Amino acid sequence: MIVVYAALGLLAGSVVNWATHVVPRFARAPMIAPAVPAAHFESAVLALLVSRRILPLSLGVELACAGLFAVVGSVHGWTASLALPAGLCALFVLIAATDIRYRLVPDILTLPAIGLVLLASLLSPRIDEVTTLLGGALGFGLFAVVALLRPGDLGGGDVKLAAFIGLLFGFPYGLWALLVGVLAGGVASMALIFAQRWSRVRRIPYAPFLCLGAVVALLYNPLPM
Repeated sequence: MIVVYAALGLLAGSVVNWATHVVPRFARAPMIAPAVPAAHFESAVLALLVSRRILPLSLGVELACAGLFAVVGSVHGWTASLALPAGLCALFVLIAATDIRYRLVPDILTLPAIGLVLLASLLSPRIDEVTTLLGGALGFGLFAVVALLRPGDLGGGDVKLAAFIGLLFGFPYGLWALLVGVLAGGVASMALIFAQRWSRVRRIPYAPFLCLGAVVALLYNPLPM
């Protein structure tokens, strides 16, 4: 069954690769990339097998989705509960890949996600509205302060993404997701600076690290439930 989950992940990764070229077209913020290339729905893994030219990021996206789907499937099994964590993993990979390609976290991804979490907290008796809102306020507040104090380091999309992650996990469980993201971003930034491949004046895409923290929290959270 792990092979089946991984195959589904490869398919989801192909959709994510296609979506990374589509969602920036709806963005109002300027992109670092000069233009959004045409959206081609194809598998990077299959392109590699037939020796066609592919982008390393496209291959990484599909392999990441395949691996995450395999892990999530092994935990949840072939049940309805598989859909939510698998879908969230694909969403976080999409957000991360879009930020890497275009230095952009589109509102078309984060704002509907925030609305769905808030709606679920109101409709589901198993979700505590107070802890959900506290988690969202924590993520939004911390990153909004950093964005105001250090303009250019974080964008509005990063702040909204942090708010979504806080809402998704609630308080205090969202702390783990945000902490992992912050630590991963800090380590990567220092490594790039010491390797002299990045300068302090260049903006490092931060959404991939926040998404990494969220995915880690989906799979493992050390805070007691």
